[in-house]
Amino acid sequence: MTINYSRSLVNQSLIIKRCAHELQTARYQYHDFLSIGIVEGGSCIANIDKVRHIKKNTLVIIPSQLVHWCQPIDIVNWRYTMLYIASNALEDQFNPPMTIKLTSRQMQQVKMIMDSAVYELSPTNILTKIINVLDDEEILFF
Repeated sequence: MTINYSRSLVNQSLIIKRCAHELQTARYQYHDFLSIGIVEGGSCIANIDKVRHIKKNTLVIIPSQLVHWCQPIDIVNWRYTMLYIASNALEDQFNPPMTIKLTSRQMQQVKMIMDSAVYELSPTNILTKIINVLDDEEILFF
């Protein structure tokens, strides 16, 4: 069971959270950051703008200051990565909150972007790369 937080090595306005096999209490919370996450394994019930069942290969985008909660269902396989990005000019493109089902290819691409975020100078570049992945193929909002 692990939760790891790290800051970008080159941009202090970016925090990366990685979580695996961690049972978390469903409690209301909010962040002062735009939150962009991928569910890499397992599933959860989340209340973002409404209660949703979020499964593997889903991109979740939560605007800053939005009250939400999440409760893992399958703790054995539960795994996700979340980027917290300080207020950004592109944040308006991600309001309201979104959950987007990714293809396997999109998931791999977004995961690579998130894994390399620790070295990225500009959060805008990260967001632009993710937007480009989503623009490459038809996406399914749910």
